[in-house]
Amino acid sequence: MPHLIELPKVPADLIAVLEGLEGAHEEIVAAARAWPSAELPDETWGVSAKRSLVELANLHPWIGVQSQPISELVNQLATVERLIDVLRWAESAEFNTVLACHPTTSSGDHDLVARRGDGSLGVFEVSDVAGDTGNANQKMTSDLGLLINCTCPYCDDGAAKYVATSRVSGDWLSRLVPRLGRMEALGVAGLPPVAETESGTVITQLNHCRGRGTKAPGRGAEVSVVGDLGRLLQPGSVQST
Repeated sequence: MPHLIELPKVPADLIAVLEGLEGAHEEIVAAARAWPSAELPDETWGVSAKRSLVELANLHPWIGVQSQPISELVNQLATVERLIDVLRWAESAEFNTVLACHPTTSSGDHDLVARRGDGSLGVFEVSDVAGDTGNANQKMTSDLGLLINCTCPYCDDGAAKYVATSRVSGDWLSRLVPRLGRMEALGVAGLPPVAETESGTVITQLNHCRGRGTKAPGRGAEVSVVGDLGRLLQPGSVQST
């Protein structure tokens, strides 16, 4: 199934991936700005807008679809913009090669895997959660659970783990710090923020430990950790300030 943005191949030079994503994003935004919303009838504006397509054919070689509903474009482009911020930071942190990148699909793999010249790795989960709680639909809980017990070859090889979020979600993650004594049993040793971009993307590192109480590796373990995080971080247990 084609996706909104598809990289031609990996491994790839990080700067080339960044420039490709920026180019695809620019073309999609231009097409979205030309979307004829004024032509939709007032009495069915919401119903019509939800189904109205933005034409994307032949705009950029990395765009994998012919058209996309405007409502889906908004959500996907928000995540792409966070990913572009991550790539810019990764370049400044001396990552130079992209081993995996999934800009607009939930593939089950990490959103981004990058490598430095010395061979050290970084894996990134990227999201743009709207709302004032920072963990709408338990997205942050899910991302943490995915990273904590991941046994993919990159994580097994000692990759550093990062979560890239909106500023609100970054604040939510920072408020977990007082709970780290309890979270160590789930494999979390620390959640230090490492960067915040001008556009408000916060990159937080997940320092992983495998001490007493850490779940055994495997798919079932990942599900169990997500459940444990859900119980630890029940709605309202980490309050906005």
